[in-house]
Amino acid sequence: MTKAQLKKMYGEKNAVETTKHNLNFYYDTEIKEFLNQESAEEAIKNKDRAKLIYCIAFMFDDEGNSDSMQFSDALAAYSME
Repeated sequence: MTKAQLKKMYGEKNAVETTKHNLNFYYDTEIKEFLNQESAEEAIKNKDRAKLIYCIAFMFDDEGNSDSMQFSDALAAYSME
């Protein structure tokens, strides 16, 4: 899948593009919705809260196609705990 396809599927406003080769989405299991970048950054500051947020990270090849995906809670994604 391409970035455009993933943004369409999960929501353009919820896409967090960290680099040319990465695209992340954050899902809050408590409120049961995807978070935008600002909301995700605020929520993961609290370790207990970060455990309730899933990070879905897509990696892309040079042609812009997704070649791998990582799924973890936000605490593990950012602090490796």
